[in-house]
Amino acid sequence: MSLILTPEQVAQIEREGSAAYPNECCGAMLGRENSASPRGERIVQRLEPLVNAFAAGERYHRFSLDPLQLMKLEKTASAAGLAVLGFYHSHPDVAARPSEYDRLNAWPFYSYVIVSIAKGRPVDLTSWQLDEASELFKSEEIIGGGERTVMSAEYAHPELLVSTAWVAEHIHDPKVKIVEVDVDTASYEKGHIRNAIGWNWRTDLNDRVRRDVIDPQAFAELNRAAGIRRDDTIIFYGDNNNWFAAWALWQFKYNGHKDVRLMNGGRKKWELEKREWVTERPTFPPSDYPLPSTDENIRAYREEVINALNNEAINLVDVRSPDEFTGKIISPPGMTETAQRGGHIPGAKNVPWAKTANEDGTFKTAQELRKLYGEAGVDLSKPTIAYCRIGERSSHTWFVMKYLLGVDNVKNYDGSWTEWGNLIGAPIETGEDANWPGPQVKCP
Repeated sequence: MSLILTPEQVAQIEREGSAAYPNECCGAMLGRENSASPRGERIVQRLEPLVNAFAAGERYHRFSLDPLQLMKLEKTASAAGLAVLGFYHSHPDVAARPSEYDRLNAWPFYSYVIVSIAKGRPVDLTSWQLDEASELFKSEEIIGGGERTVMSAEYAHPELLVSTAWVAEHIHDPKVKIVEVDVDTASYEKGHIRNAIGWNWRTDLNDRVRRDVIDPQAFAELNRAAGIRRDDTIIFYGDNNNWFAAWALWQFKYNGHKDVRLMNGGRKKWELEKREWVTERPTFPPSDYPLPSTDENIRAYREEVINALNNEAINLVDVRSPDEFTGKIISPPGMTETAQRGGHIPGAKNVPWAKTANEDGTFKTAQELRKLYGEAGVDLSKPTIAYCRIGERSSHTWFVMKYLLGVDNVKNYDGSWTEWGNLIGAPIETGEDANWPGPQVKCP
């Protein structure tokens, strides 16, 4: 099990420990567990300073939590959709290791962070878990301290994002596979992250004959050839703020791979930080990746979109540029037109995918994202179908809505405008404020 703390959270624990010196501080860690990670992760999203319960006349405070305080804390966490992951406290002028007192008063299902304070200044910070069988503490890895940043705790599922620093630290981890997928298919050859696998979105992730993603058999063979195993952690990144990286992640989720994440900021962030690029292609022993089953709950097909046309209980979100949405152009500049007509699906709200990213390629905060969709008239409490031209930009929006904002029912319509703009009899709107009033249309 690993404990994920942001640098700000580490600093807060150190500040509280320093302020309490020569007594002990104490507090609780609230957050979520990432059950999808094969190694297990506890993601701290909030620190809750507490008051030690100590006997009158004691010279120093000790970490001794009143049971009623713990019950109140559990209720507070539950109301926020979180859980109590563990506790933190300080050791004044003592090493950051559990004492006999800690062992006798600890619970085996919590994490315990200890910060050592020497002469009023923090010198060390560790985390421990009590093993129920042996009744001994075992050390726990802390991810996120110092330069090991993690994603904003305000996201619904921050565990689906990793930082560039995290990737740099796991380049040689045999259980982590880094995969680059770019709009510009020549980018990988010019330079990529060490040990990163390079996939071409046109030839590796698309069916070579029909217009579709690769089938489960081809998906399994792609992973076998790359040496990817079913329990590996897969990190995707790419150019253009992770356009096709998000599309590849969506395909992995569609095929049931549990632990798959995006590198926040993609190639742009890595390059801005002047991190290393290499040109050598890595080689890994072939794997025995099994034939997967598909998760149709995250993919929308045209019949479902047709049935959503007059349904105000469903959001249709067009993530293309305003010029594509209004019908001024059919495809982004420099790309081949794939439809006969321009415009958008009736009733769709236009929220360009690019507005979800910062200048450095990282995602905007959850608050900014909610405001973005809210101002466009998208009700995040409703089921949502996102689309673009061929399904890659809408995968990016699908990721934002599902994992950053926690929209329970959101699907990617990867048929997108390439399919809809060519359908005989399918209704189309043009312009910015059109409001299609027509009857339900059933396409053949």
